[in-house]
Amino acid sequence: MLKKILAAALSSSLMVSMLASCSQPNLENLLPFYEEDVKTIIYSSEVENAVMTLYVDAGAKDGGDGSEASPFKTITEAQLKIREIKSTDGLPAGGIRVFVKDGEYKITEGLRFTSEDSGTSESPITYVSESEFGAVLTGGLILSADDFEPISADEKARLIDGTAKEKVVKVDLKKYGFTAEEIQQIDSQAFEFFIDGKRATVARYPNNENVYTYIVHDIGDTHETYSDERFDVRGEAHEIPGFDYSVNNRGGTFTVEADIVDRISQWSSYENIYVNGYFKWSWSNKTVKIANVDVENDYAITLANAVTYGLSRSAPFYFFNVFDEIDMVNEFYLDTDSGYLYVYKGEGFDTSEIMISELNTTVVGLSEISHFTLRGFSVCATKGNGISASGNNFMIDHCKVYNVYCGGISASGSDITIQNCEIANVGQYGITASGGDAATLTKGNILIYNNYIHDYAEIQRTYQPAISIGGCGNIVSHNDIFNGPHQGMNYSGPLQLIEYNEIGNVCYETADAGAIYAGRNMTYYGCVIRYNYIHDVGNGISIADGIYWDDGLSGQTAYGNIVARIFGIGITGSGRDFVVENNLIIDCHNAPLYFRHLPRTQVLCEREGETYWFTHAYDLSDQIIANRETMDKEAWDAAFPNYKDIIPITRDYDGDLDDPNLSINPANVSMKNNISFSYEILTGDDTGENRAHYWGEDYLMFVDVSQNPIILNDSSAIPGIHNDDFTILENSIIFELCPEFEQIPFDKIGRID
Repeated sequence: MLKKILAAALSSSLMVSMLASCSQPNLENLLPFYEEDVKTIIYSSEVENAVMTLYVDAGAKDGGDGSEASPFKTITEAQLKIREIKSTDGLPAGGIRVFVKDGEYKITEGLRFTSEDSGTSESPITYVSESEFGAVLTGGLILSADDFEPISADEKARLIDGTAKEKVVKVDLKKYGFTAEEIQQIDSQAFEFFIDGKRATVARYPNNENVYTYIVHDIGDTHETYSDERFDVRGEAHEIPGFDYSVNNRGGTFTVEADIVDRISQWSSYENIYVNGYFKWSWSNKTVKIANVDVENDYAITLANAVTYGLSRSAPFYFFNVFDEIDMVNEFYLDTDSGYLYVYKGEGFDTSEIMISELNTTVVGLSEISHFTLRGFSVCATKGNGISASGNNFMIDHCKVYNVYCGGISASGSDITIQNCEIANVGQYGITASGGDAATLTKGNILIYNNYIHDYAEIQRTYQPAISIGGCGNIVSHNDIFNGPHQGMNYSGPLQLIEYNEIGNVCYETADAGAIYAGRNMTYYGCVIRYNYIHDVGNGISIADGIYWDDGLSGQTAYGNIVARIFGIGITGSGRDFVVENNLIIDCHNAPLYFRHLPRTQVLCEREGETYWFTHAYDLSDQIIANRETMDKEAWDAAFPNYKDIIPITRDYDGDLDDPNLSINPANVSMKNNISFSYEILTGDDTGENRAHYWGEDYLMFVDVSQNPIILNDSSAIPGIHNDDFTILENSIIFELCPEFEQIPFDKIGRID
């Protein structure tokens, strides 16, 4: 991770002045803004102006009164005391601070705060840890290494790996108060087991790679994502009136290659085994339990439930929850019938912290809360989410969420700040938030700022980004995002601002994906992506993009971004009303810039009597029509002058297909002053400048793309380009090719230390 030394986010007035060069009308009206005083960079357990402090200490004796000399033992006691104060004397001017001593606080049912626990603007409520991450809110249960015992001779015989036979130990969970019925109800795929704070791996085959489907006999009850048709056993489409596509219960059947058959034929049981893979599309991951393995017919595997888009040949997947395949240090298996937990014992196991997640729900829940701050806590070890919050005027600050099965922090409402947090080793998303109203262009004023999110989507691999923002008028700024199998960030809704973020090593096992992604909607106008450093996206197998505006997304702006080492396309999209300017794009294996307009192609094909599988042109127009029925027309007309003139395409439209205002045409686009560098041999057969930019032919009818210089195999323009130093020298050839190009403030990108 790069260290950044310069900090301050821009004030709203400076934002406006810097945007003036981007030539989009009324851009100053599109951006939300945030005030300098909402940001707290240095962690502090002090709370300015709080006139009352209640103390909590996990090591205290029962019966404390909340004073420093006699603290409460639990956070809930402090919560109840504040409610009492609120209902009797009222909250004191200046507010109340709950000072929580460092230590471990076992959460057995989840901490829940409601509107009863809200403060006011004059009397805010703050719960604060003594030191950053020092107060640990955990749903975990500690297991003793002394309780683990050797496995039996029969159990050893089941293990394929010879070394594992002497390394695997087991513990009876019933020793820890679990009943046989409770253990039976544990979802094996959701069982969370940690050794020294690291998520252990449920026994799988292969260990670090995939196997592949071979012959697909039945794809199961499924349907394609772009169709209202169900697909039968042969993959042929036909309509089934009244078919409920939301219920896909019948799983498909497939075989594997002979060498994999040799392996699975050695397994002693096929009960409670799962598969996880990309069974149809490289952007759709699915975990499914195996219903049956037909040993008499090539060990054909039938799934217990359907895979969303069906099965395909040569699809990558792996098996897990297989007792016989325990063969790596810290690999484990839970036998829900016997109640025994098995683990491959590594060096130091006897002195390790061994923990399972006992809590099944969100650790901290804030519901309809206001004037409330949660600061400095660690949150971990649950099969649910870390922190879930709704309301307005609240802050989650300097918290760490890690080792949870679901997501890190979710929030909804308005005037919310999530800042200075670390999210790591979560099964799903990092931070997701939504606020504001698109119809009236009312801003949510949610700020996601200065967070460090890494190693996310460890269990549910797709559509679980590090940050997701929705609604209208929110900001994602100065965050660092690393190590995610799919998207780094996605967004929806109008007037979103994404700035000064660093995103690296994402989309490393998915294709047709983007580090920053939004798409399939023509009403998300006024979003700005600027001054982000996006790098190392995809790999030789996963062909993913830097900024991806998918399938007709329109009204977007991207400028001042550095996009480097991308195995797909640097910036790509299809749509209208774009500003794409002053971006620096380096070493993209497909193309630095690729813009096309698929919906126009669709309509042209239909006019010529040809069929076209993609029906999105009319879907996009339906969105515009529906939006105009609900939106505040005065607000939208003022903010988006181009939007009000769009003519939605319908199937009975008989006018000029080349009308710039027709929704299928990429009009009102400014695409210039983007500098593309290439030092590597790119994929495909093109050479030289032909490989540097791809433009759909219909795009060139409406957009001048000539002012986007290409520099091949010349690092003199930016001498530090291969060392993550993107300073452009004053005499650089860039300014000869593009006199209007502006330096990108690379030293301000990323988290502020």
